[in-house]
Amino acid sequence: MTTSAPLHDADREAARERADRLTDAAFPAGRCQRSPEYISGVRTRLRFSLAGDSIANPYPAGTADADAFWAGCEEGRLIARMQA
Repeated sequence: MTTSAPLHDADREAARERADRLTDAAFPAGRCQRSPEYISGVRTRLRFSLAGDSIANPYPAGTADADAFWAGCEEGRLIARMQA
């Protein structure tokens, strides 16, 4: 996502909170369980798309944890697109 102007701190924090709410809403009770790494990827990508935060995979490359994180980022990208 590109923005015409950088977000102010209060706007960025509000966008992060929105990303957290969207992440929570994406994983209601009854949905097929996902790993914490996957959910972290969703949240990270939503924070990138909505608040301009950077994306950094905290898991070692080539591991299942890293793969789950990147898969979650893809779902986060789709959720963010639906919000536009």
